[in-house]
Amino acid sequence: MASDERKPLLPIVDLPCGHLPDPHKKESEFERFASLPLLAWKAHKFGILLTVVSATVCWWLGYAEKRVIDDLVFKSIFIIFGFTMGFRNVRANQRYSDALQHAQSFYSAFWGIYTVMPTESRLRIRAQLLAAMQDSVSHIHRVGKNRQHCWFGIVGLEPAAVPALEGAEFPSPGGDLEASKRAPAAKAFSYGSTAMLRSLSATWEEHPSGSSGAWVQPKTPMPPKSEGGDDSCKDAINPTTSGMLRNVRAVISPHVKLLQALMVVEEELERIETGSGQQKLRRNFWLLKAQVLKSYDSLLSLSFPSVTDRFMTFVDMCLFFFAVSFPWGIKVQTLELDALGRGWYKVHIDAGVILVFYTTVVVMVLFTLNALTAVNEDPLAGLCDDVDLRRLARAVAYGFEAFDSLDRQPTGVLATPAGEEAAVVEKPAACFHMPEDSTA
Repeated sequence: MASDERKPLLPIVDLPCGHLPDPHKKESEFERFASLPLLAWKAHKFGILLTVVSATVCWWLGYAEKRVIDDLVFKSIFIIFGFTMGFRNVRANQRYSDALQHAQSFYSAFWGIYTVMPTESRLRIRAQLLAAMQDSVSHIHRVGKNRQHCWFGIVGLEPAAVPALEGAEFPSPGGDLEASKRAPAAKAFSYGSTAMLRSLSATWEEHPSGSSGAWVQPKTPMPPKSEGGDDSCKDAINPTTSGMLRNVRAVISPHVKLLQALMVVEEELERIETGSGQQKLRRNFWLLKAQVLKSYDSLLSLSFPSVTDRFMTFVDMCLFFFAVSFPWGIKVQTLELDALGRGWYKVHIDAGVILVFYTTVVVMVLFTLNALTAVNEDPLAGLCDDVDLRRLARAVAYGFEAFDSLDRQPTGVLATPAGEEAAVVEKPAACFHMPEDSTA
């Protein structure tokens, strides 16, 4: 078959570095091993330091070779901690697995909706569909980044930053970072107040550093005084009034934008099939639309906290008391080592040094286990090796662009089956570039 008559099936998707892991790059075993103690130190540095101090004090007071606290105390704490962490670890690992499965289902549905449409229709709806997908997954990560944001996500909202004091605005992209540090920061009002609710238009503003951003609302004028001179409403929204509840500022979540994009796709399919007496495309869309929305809801629910703050405080409290009291519940002996085995050179290790070493090793294992469980419980919080939906969404955008190149005139290379000549295709004229998310 002539090369000009053959239509290639597998386009090359050229992904920029960082969107997906490089399959040819070997992970450093040392970095992976060192990341666990660093994770424990970041989450429990105060407890680790107090443990070392407690062991050092025990050594200094001469109790390294004596047991001060009954070991039954440690056994009871071990039983409680063991049961707690056992069930909690199983649930945490299951949540991570569920996040991967729902992410695959989410993006698979987008592929199923997009690829069966004619080329002209795809290019017509691609920008809006990808923008809705990117905004939706970014919203999921912003909800998962803060435990308190789950209450907004439950009702389809997202917290917004509010100008503080002198009406200072959040620094705009490209602004002076030092000047923005000197200016009053945009401060969100306290959670829980429902006074003076009003409809405001908010925009997402990136921080000049590029590492974060926030929903920012325009400055709101103070309401006029009532005829009776009642200033209660004014006090309710005045940031300078101490001891008063503040308004909660929120914006509508991108879930609405996702629904609107899916509606646009359905309208396009109706236009295509009108008068043909067929519903093949629409029946496929209805099935995959339900999959998109179900996967979105599942991913959003996985961004909510798995356990309460009270439970986490209880576990941290158990670990803290165990770590501080552990050096006083064990006894060690001074160690004499014969280095060469012939009595020529002996090494003397004081009992206090051994006590500090044993204590540090034991508590580091427990603190690492607790920190690792806490990270796995929130697979969409953006920590460590969490599931990054934003990068995956950008990878899908590049995949859509490569797929659309199949139906264009040849100017680019495509992958073909082994033993056959490579064919070339053109990059679509109407290309949508997925913007980099500031929270990635």
